[in-house]
Amino acid sequence: MAKRKRQPDARTPAVKELRAFLDENGITVSAAAKDLSMSHVGVLSWLSGKTRPDCAARKRLDKWTGGRVPECLWLTEAERQLIQKQRAFGGVAA
Repeated sequence: MAKRKRQPDARTPAVKELRAFLDENGITVSAAAKDLSMSHVGVLSWLSGKTRPDCAARKRLDKWTGGRVPECLWLTEAERQLIQKQRAFGGVAA
């Protein structure tokens, strides 16, 4: 039987901020999922670091949290470094 390949860790600084936002505001995962028009399993997946939200969900989270969990916070360190390199060569607008 073949071993399952482990998915890369999707934990980013946004995971900690989202958890803090939920805790500080007494919001359950189910309530957050309902407010964000998605399943609670999806929100749990973000909080566990198994997955990250897609672009549309990141925008909803940014707005829903009042900017506490901005879209860019979901980027990994490697992605941030790649963007910085691209900006240095004029490939990505700031």
